[in-house]
Order: sequence, then structure tokens, then C-alpha cells
Amino acid sequence: MKTQYEKVVEELNGLIQLNYDRQKGYLEASEAIPEGSLRPLLEHLSNESGQFAEDLEEAVKKLLGTPASGQTFSGKMHQTWLNLKSAVTGKDREAILKSCEFGDQTLIEAYEAALKDEKIQTSLELTQMLEGQLSVVRQGRNLIESVLRAEETAKM
Repeated sequence: MKTQYEKVVEELNGLIQLNYDRQKGYLEASEAIPEGSLRPLLEHLSNESGQFAEDLEEAVKKLLGTPASGQTFSGKMHQTWLNLKSAVTGKDREAILKSCEFGDQTLIEAYEAALKDEKIQTSLELTQMLEGQLSVVRQGRNLIESVLRAEETAKM
């Protein structure tokens, strides 16, 4: 039977891996997008998730747990899909951005689930950190959605 700390560590490790998935996804998206104004945004979102993963790793260490490393299996699968889609579509901006949007939504849902965990809710510090990171991820997703809407409108 897992202790309350082991359950929290497991939940945080899932978020660590998803943030690494997001970091890698946005980095690859920035490299796949042709030169332009979108590249700095994608690089920023990538760096943001790297920092979130590091912060989560520190929280796991405070709980005397071992931080996860690398991507999730589903993240690797998503990354493979992103690479394949980029190659097939000739690095189509819309396809890449929709893939990023999908990844962000997956991460948002994971944060929301973690914040519902009673064991996480017992730590104000941890809850505040997760809520702050979730807010920033939502802002990133909203920016990507705005770019997509603007590009769709421009096509009309």
C-alpha cells in the first residue's frame, strides 16, 4: 500500500514527464516552423515547461521521492506523431500548432486532476505552485489558439 507521500510523488512525477513532453514538443515545433515571429513564442513555451519540470523535481525531492526523468510513453507517441505529421505535411504551421494545442490540453487536464487529489490539497505550497503553473500553461494554450484563429481568419 502506498503512503500519502508516495501517491503525491507519483502524481508530481506524471506532471514532470508531461512537462518534459511539452518542452520537447515546443522545441521541435519551433524548429519546424519557418523563420518568423512565432519561433520565439514556441521557444519560450518550451523553456517554461523545462522550468516547471525542474520546480516539480524539487518538490518531489522535498518529499524524499525520486523525480521522474524523460518523457511519458504517450508523450513519446505524441512526439512521434508530431514528427511524422510535420514530415508528411511539409511542416504545415496549422498542423504543428494544432498538435501543440492538443499537448497543452493534455497537460491542463493532468494539472486539474492533480489539484483534485486530496493529498495534494493538504499542502498549500504545492497547491499554489500547481495552480500557478496551470495558469501559465492555460495562457500558452490560449496564445496558440489565438494564432490558429487568426490564421484561419486570414485564410477566409
